[in-house]
Amino acid sequence: MAIEIKRIHTITPMIRQALNLYLNQNKISRSFPLDQGRIETMLEKMTKHPAYGLWIAFNGEMPVGFVSGQLQESLFHDRVFAFDLGWFVLPDYQGKGLGRRLLDTYIGWAKDNEASVVHFCVAFADEDSDRRNADKLKAMGFEPWGQLTRKVLETEGG
Repeated sequence: MAIEIKRIHTITPMIRQALNLYLNQNKISRSFPLDQGRIETMLEKMTKHPAYGLWIAFNGEMPVGFVSGQLQESLFHDRVFAFDLGWFVLPDYQGKGLGRRLLDTYIGWAKDNEASVVHFCVAFADEDSDRRNADKLKAMGFEPWGQLTRKVLETEGG
């Protein structure tokens, strides 16, 4: 069966279940408690707000991968940048070009919205996956830019 990638404007129970599966497997989700209210707010933005996008790859009715992104205007000049919000392909569908197709969809959306730069982060899996994904992005013309650093802050309530 051919895999079809669709832009999502409505979250169905099956899509919600698939996205929750990803969120529960993601390394950052294991580091911070999931906030279902925040997830719902972001899903609303990704499906309704014009500066956000969510695409899901389907094998028939079953979601097997996704990519999401956000457009932001530059603070310093008249340019638009695209930033990814997440990218995931189920293990049984990895290594078959689906991740590349999802990235191409994200990049096409950024171009269609006149973004001059597309950013993509691969910092939340394991070291081996991060390296493979970084190599994949490099083969697609992405280049390292700066360095992602972070400091986890203690916040009220967790």
